[in-house]
Amino acid sequence: MHTYTLIYDSECPSCSKVAKHVHDLGIDSLGTASSNDRSLRANITEHGLSLPDKPSLLVNSDSKVRIYTGWRMRLQLAKVIGSKRASELIRLAWAEAQARQERKKAVNRRTLLGGAVAGAGAAITGAATAQAAPNSGASSVSSSIAEPLGADELSVLIDKPEVSRSAAVWGEVNRHDVARFAADDGDQVLVMSHGDDRRYATFLSETDPSVGVTVEYVPGEPTIRYFTPEGVPIAEFSTDGETVTSSQIASENVPASAQIGVQGMKEYAACLTLCLGGKVDAGCISACGHCATGSWINCGKCGLCAGGSGVRCAKDCKGFW
Repeated sequence: MHTYTLIYDSECPSCSKVAKHVHDLGIDSLGTASSNDRSLRANITEHGLSLPDKPSLLVNSDSKVRIYTGWRMRLQLAKVIGSKRASELIRLAWAEAQARQERKKAVNRRTLLGGAVAGAGAAITGAATAQAAPNSGASSVSSSIAEPLGADELSVLIDKPEVSRSAAVWGEVNRHDVARFAADDGDQVLVMSHGDDRRYATFLSETDPSVGVTVEYVPGEPTIRYFTPEGVPIAEFSTDGETVTSSQIASENVPASAQIGVQGMKEYAACLTLCLGGKVDAGCISACGHCATGSWINCGKCGLCAGGSGVRCAKDCKGFW
């Protein structure tokens, strides 16, 4: 018998909203607790664990107690909530994204306040560096990370059944817009655009081409949509420049040829939505917009944040399919 407790920061309003979402699901084995709860802290200490300084999930079983954070936490939640609650998972992913933004702002405010006491000049410099680092690092990813495929490699790739199925849904592969790049987990990811307008790009794991995603950038809107390469809708992510929200993809935006009636697809889509919700940020969506207007292989940032992360999530969620 497993019981699950979502641990949240009660001083963070958005985090409390996430906890309420979980509570309102009404699942007997899934509860919530504030990170300030004394009995919770005592239980964690009793088992030789330490309480993370981020949203986490406490899992109690007959044999052991474990704590999950980040993506592993979201995956555990997906398993507990199940396929019948796919819409709740999407709302949870959206709420969690808001919670991350709220926590990030709170941390920045605490950093600046603490620094002001220690020394205003040093604090401001340190805080600015900490905030600028992620953006500067992401923007420094250039087209040099993408390696165009040779003619022989390209012919082999085009003939793969996974690529043929994808092309049947999204349009013919643009042979001059196909490349590979190294993802964060060390895997080689293949990227290829489809059609004349290049708004769709499919990303596949080179070691296992059955694992991948197709990304659509919506022209004129700060929005990207995720599908399986076969056209099954996963989720839509939009940004106002700072906050990212996720939602279900409207039926009119789903290809008519999509293989939607695949067994296990609801669980898989829900798992992917949760995973991607922790990886897609405003800068990623903006970067993909620039890619779609030119060449996807010449846009390293989008390849890593949208495509690379998409493939990584597809790997982690493959067990649901």
